[in-house]
Amino acid sequence: IVRILLLLPLYALSSWLGLVSGPIASALSSILDPIEEAYEALVIYTFFSLLTNMLGGERRIVSITRGRSPNPVDISDPYTFLYIKRGVLQYVWIKPVLSVAILIMRLTGTYQENYLGLRSGYMWIGIIYNVSISVSLYSLALFWYCLFQDLKPFDPFPKFLCVKIIIFFSYWQGVLLSILVCICECT
Repeated sequence: IVRILLLLPLYALSSWLGLVSGPIASALSSILDPIEEAYEALVIYTFFSLLTNMLGGERRIVSITRGRSPNPVDISDPYTFLYIKRGVLQYVWIKPVLSVAILIMRLTGTYQENYLGLRSGYMWIGIIYNVSISVSLYSLALFWYCLFQDLKPFDPFPKFLCVKIIIFFSYWQGVLLSILVCICECT
């Protein structure tokens, strides 16, 4: 839970650096952005691990759900469980790779932030990111939904909502700000 909550000061520092101008703030922001990106992925992994550990681990989840009717999938099947786990954790691998790709594209001038053309890495990174986070959050929601009754004593819904809101809305906030920057530059 502490690892999840540490995301908030990281966002606050990142937002503050975005408001402050100057070469030092810009340098710190360029260092902090990839760290923030990787930490978002860590938060998803941490939350999934928290839910799994609350129920006694992966093997116990498979064994306690054996014999239940699929709701909406049969999570007692080890392959289905693995599929859901991979769906959640693929974001953990893709997010740092995207951060490195953004850094390389910025150095080569192909990132073109706020430009949505086919030759801009910004658009393609955005598409890959959206697909990855959507699959991850869907898999996490599916995991939670399948194990809702088992997780009920731990009341994970507020934590799930917090993780989902922080990560999902922080991305869309960045997209909205990019659109506003484009509009302001065009006028």
